[in-house]
Amino acid sequence: MVFVTDYLPPEESMVLLQACNVLLMTYLPTEESASGAIRFCIAAERPLITSQLKIFDEVKDCTVQVEKLTAKNLAEAICCTMNTDQSQLLKHMKEHIAVTSWETVANEFDHLYRQAYAEENKKEVL
Repeated sequence: MVFVTDYLPPEESMVLLQACNVLLMTYLPTEESASGAIRFCIAAERPLITSQLKIFDEVKDCTVQVEKLTAKNLAEAICCTMNTDQSQLLKHMKEHIAVTSWETVANEFDHLYRQAYAEENKKEVL
């Protein structure tokens, strides 16, 4: 187990994350609505264990979620994750990456803007 608390460039961080067998994002209860760090971990395409919290709801299909954060529960989740086939989990991660990519999101916004522009121009012609 390695703890890195210093800033690392994104490329170096990704290399280290991809070298891991399993990643943990175990937060205590929080009022935050989303985690930016989780997206970086998902991009590493490594099995990912999270707390079962609202902050991780949108990624629950591509993570293993632990309800109670105890040492025993975490150890069991890690062992189970490392000793079972994770192909479905990784498939869901890849799908999540594709759906939330900058290119996909930009194309969706482009479509919405073009649609709104066309509707606005239609009103002016009538």
